[in-house]
Amino acid sequence: MEGKILLTICLLFVFSAQSFAQGQVNKNENNVAINGYDVVSYFQANGPMKGSDQFSLTHDGVQYHFSSVENKNLFEEDKNKYLPKYGGFCAFGLAKTGKTFPVDPTSYKIIDDELYLFFVGPVQGKMTDTKELWNMDEQSLSLAAEKAWKSKE
Repeated sequence: MEGKILLTICLLFVFSAQSFAQGQVNKNENNVAINGYDVVSYFQANGPMKGSDQFSLTHDGVQYHFSSVENKNLFEEDKNKYLPKYGGFCAFGLAKTGKTFPVDPTSYKIIDDELYLFFVGPVQGKMTDTKELWNMDEQSLSLAAEKAWKSKE
């Protein structure tokens, strides 16, 4: 198991690891956060849904898309409730390396009413979801991710 974790960490370095500044947000080349997923939808029964530029707004210079006007309004009322932890970067990668990594917006976990996102990708020809690795040691990884994120303030 330890070998799998180390291999995953090595592969994470390959996938666009970058240093970051506090407040940085995971956005695409069009300045859209979380690959256009509706951050409010993660907290709803149907789970994550792709948003639409028809229902979008800009917050701190980054565009967020929503699946409905209702979700857009909920976000406007309480942005901090819905913004993902660590700017929407992979929680596992941040904890293990102190750097940011892309995520698969469908790999997520709500912990204490906060949204955590994770990287999913091939590891030795097998798709690996870093959420599974996170779940194996959530407490210490959470502390490490918090420390790494706060160190950039």
